[in-house]
Amino acid sequence: MTELRAQLEQVAASMAALPRADGGDLGNLAAMRAELDAIIERRVIQLRQRGWRSGGAVHWSVIGDALGMTPQGAQQRYRDALKKQERYPGSTL
Repeated sequence: MTELRAQLEQVAASMAALPRADGGDLGNLAAMRAELDAIIERRVIQLRQRGWRSGGAVHWSVIGDALGMTPQGAQQRYRDALKKQERYPGSTL
């Protein structure tokens, strides 16, 4: 995890060093955020599905705590993606 943190800090430093001309870097940051959101979604699905297979799903409270939201918020946010994955196992979201 420290490697990921270092990479994020490097991106932040690179963005801070850019001239503040037209904000064109915002598009790049938004694209990175979308990629991170997709990675988080896949990880939540893995944790929930892995738990089912081993006899106990990773509880929504654990996921919510890790993401800084309530268990209900986490469940609402990822419920549709989880249902889609259950309907179409093996698909990439």
